[in-house]
Amino acid sequence: MQTGCERLIKVLHDGNEVQQQSAAEALFNLALDKEYKTAIANAQGIAPLVNLLQVGSAKAKESAAGTLWLLALELDHKQKVGQAGAIPLLIALLQEGDIDAKLHAVGSLRSLAIDKDIRNSIVRARGIEPIVGLLSCDDEEVAENAAGALWNLSLDAEKAACIVEMGAVTPLRQLLLGNEETRNNAAGALRSLGRQVVEPL
Repeated sequence: MQTGCERLIKVLHDGNEVQQQSAAEALFNLALDKEYKTAIANAQGIAPLVNLLQVGSAKAKESAAGTLWLLALELDHKQKVGQAGAIPLLIALLQEGDIDAKLHAVGSLRSLAIDKDIRNSIVRARGIEPIVGLLSCDDEEVAENAAGALWNLSLDAEKAACIVEMGAVTPLRQLLLGNEETRNNAAGALRSLGRQVVEPL
């Protein structure tokens, strides 16, 4: 397991664009398994995945963001992903990627935003506005994860105020008409904003 991950990660460093894209896709598929998540992290795979967000093909960026999302679901890996410089690159992908890339990027940010230090990094990288923008995305899974990301970001009062200023309340209310997961995330974000912000929502 470890050796296989190390070989794929070496391709992220040394391969050409096509090879890097294939390796990134393979790592994404492997990271669906929790044991492989640990193997990827232990093989120092986070930094080259983050680098791929900057230099890879569109498809490679999508796969790298997806792998980082899966890694960020585990508490042990959140800080490693944040410290590797992923935050501004994921935020850039929210604005320039295709719909699958946007989904993987906002999903990553949602998972990472559970960590307070990373919430601060997202704000410093001007991430709130593009996340709010995705609340109106035609793809409901993207909108759902944007609502979840804002829910986590709104755990801090100053960030909650910023989210409200960015116009999140109306699209969050509209998401209450969505599927169950979307409704849950939108309602959670609205409740959190209501607790943190003095003005009535």
